[in-house]
Order: sequence, then C-alpha cells, then structure tokens
Amino acid sequence: MRTILAFVALIAITHIAGAQISDADMEAKLIELAWKNNPLTRISEAEVDLARQEARVVGAEWSNLLGATGNLNEFNIKQFTNPDSNATGNTFFPRYNVFVRIPFSLFVETPRKKKVALAKINLADEKVNLTRMELKAKVQRLYSDYLRNRETWIIRQEILSKEKTNFERIEKDYLAKTISLESYTSGARVYNEHRIQELNAKSEYLKSKIGIEELIGMRLEDIK
Repeated sequence: MRTILAFVALIAITHIAGAQISDADMEAKLIELAWKNNPLTRISEAEVDLARQEARVVGAEWSNLLGATGNLNEFNIKQFTNPDSNATGNTFFPRYNVFVRIPFSLFVETPRKKKVALAKINLADEKVNLTRMELKAKVQRLYSDYLRNRETWIIRQEILSKEKTNFERIEKDYLAKTISLESYTSGARVYNEHRIQELNAKSEYLKSKIGIEELIGMRLEDIK
C-alpha cells in the first residue's frame, strides 16, 4: 500500500508541476515532438528528396543530345609530334567532331518523364502532409486516453484508500468478535474488488502513457 501511495504522490507532484502548461499546450507540444522524433517523418521527407533528385536527373537529360568525338589518325599524330610537318591530311580527317543529336522521342518522351517526375514530387509532398495529419490525430487520441486514464486511476486510488480504511475497521471488529464471519468476508470481497479495479486503472494509465512516449520518442517526465 505504501508503494501505491508513493506512486500516487508522484503523479500528484507531476500533475502540479505540469499545471503551468495547459492540456492544449501540452497536446501541441506532443504533436511537435511526434513529428520531430518519429521515424515516419524521416521516411516521408526522404521520399520527397528522392523525388526531387529524380526530377533533376530528368531535367538534365537534354545534355545527352550534345557530344564531341575525337579523330586520331596518322596525319593528326604527325601534326601533334611535328608541328613543322607539311601533313595536310587533317583537312580531310578532322581531329575533333562536335555533334547535336535530336531524336524524335525528345518532343514526346522527355516532357512525359518530366511530368511523371513532377507528379512524384507532388505525391511525396502529399504523403508528408498525410503523415503529419495521421500523427497529429494519433497524438490527440492517445493524449485524450492518457488524460482520462490518469484521472480514472487517481479516482480509483482515492476510493481504494477509503475502502482500505473501512476494511481495517471491519478487521478490528471481527477480531473483537463484534461482527460475524459473513460480514468480514463480505467486507474483504468488496475491498479486493476495489484493489483489482485500481490495478486495472493503473494498467490502462501506464499503457496510454507508454503509447504516447513511443510516438514522441521520449518520456513524458522529460518534456520541458
């Protein structure tokens, strides 16, 4: 029982310490932390970056249409090794050739690729927005459950404390033989039922707390 009371005191202290922050402000803080620390954020942002990189590659494909070739032959070599040579073969065999290639697919394929690349960027951006909305909704649901379960557990703690006092009185009366065994057994059953209810409330509270901490990547106690 001392352990339970100590834990209740800890929750009360935490509640008082966090009283300066309203539930709405805490919820906004949790949403911010979920977006910052959740792996889904990094995945969705990486997909946007990848889509933009692909768009840049498509935009640079026009450079494949330009090129240069070299023509190495006997006359070029003689002119390079012996500038005073009277070799004139280079007139017929140029050393360098520059070309421009314009395939017929340029006017169809490239615009299509660019359109697909831009669509991928828009899709990736929409996925980021969707991820943000889903995280926000999930935080709101979990935080609502957390507040409800915390208050429920505090109430169950208060009821259990009263029932414990009542059962201690019943025990004393039974030992003094002022009440029957049936009354003692009935009192013990009621007290144990409240203990079970308190344990269930505590379990629900801790599960909701862990759910939020899993989403934001840190303990609630460490939020400043």
